[in-house]
Amino acid sequence: MKGKGIPFPSWFPLRQDMVESADFVGLSATKKLCWLTLLDRFNEHGPFYLSDLELGITAGCSLFTARQARRRFEKLKWITTKHGFKAPGRQGGVATRYESVQWATTGTGADGAANRFAPMHRYAFRVLLSYVRGKWFSPKDVVVYIALVFWRHTHDNDDQDDFFITKRELREFTGLADAPERVRTLHDRFKFSTGEHLFEFRDGYQRLTISKWATFADPSDDETNRKRAEALAQDIRDGVRQARKPKGRKPKRKAKR
Repeated sequence: MKGKGIPFPSWFPLRQDMVESADFVGLSATKKLCWLTLLDRFNEHGPFYLSDLELGITAGCSLFTARQARRRFEKLKWITTKHGFKAPGRQGGVATRYESVQWATTGTGADGAANRFAPMHRYAFRVLLSYVRGKWFSPKDVVVYIALVFWRHTHDNDDQDDFFITKRELREFTGLADAPERVRTLHDRFKFSTGEHLFEFRDGYQRLTISKWATFADPSDDETNRKRAEALAQDIRDGVRQARKPKGRKPKRKAKR
């Protein structure tokens, strides 16, 4: 199942066996974004190098949280890694080499049938992460958006740009008691240059109706977004470089005579 109008290199899969697994549901929103960052990278490049610091900068969290997340994924055997490798072409620090990342491809189930999944547009995900880094969105907001992406593609909607989800389903699916309220945050705090929101919605008593779902122009087809994608990648590199700068010591105060 491919996303409507989205070529394979432009998206990574949100597989049903992943998003509905108890271990994934039980992750904090921040660690879910760390995980999806790894999924995105491996789907695009295959094995790759990434330091815990860069993982944290990318996902908008601390080095401590990123390191905790990586260790958690190792314990769950979602990833296989090699530690202590210096990232090719980079100065300072060491990077983890990610040899495998579970669920990074669509694959097939034990019965040989294709796994059910939704395509997560790569550029859209990276833009939303930049909103987390800029404090316009919280990790929980982005987790709700990802849930809507999955629901939009996998729940037999006649029109993928106009669908509904009950508030109870959204809470259970995300593990967030305030998930329905975060739909308004996603709507109100994001606008495309055309003035469109990510989507429009109607807040009913028991369910949310989503309409006019907006899609992101792919950087491979749009020069403006190509430059924006490059700028987002540079922002992360700059953030890592800044975080690695040695902290200067405060000058000692002179003793009073």
